Amino acid sequence: MFTSPVYNWFFRNGQVIETVRGAGVHQPAVDAAVDRLNSGAWVHVFPEGKVNQESCQPGGKLLRFKWGV
Repeated sequence: MFTSPVYNWFFRNGQVIETVRGAGVHQPAVDAAVDRLNSGAWVHVFPEGKVNQESCQPGGKLLRFKWGV
């Protein structure tokens, strides 16, 4: 996400925490979020927008949603 100086400037000024997909919870982004929460700041979490085609039934129907995931 922070692949160029322009993107880096834009996202840092927007206070975005860079994450690495598939790196789990043991990454600097999680530590940064915890530090912000401990200092009283807000942290907004946006779920990834990935579409998982394997979760569809034959005919393209989605399976039931799982709450809290």
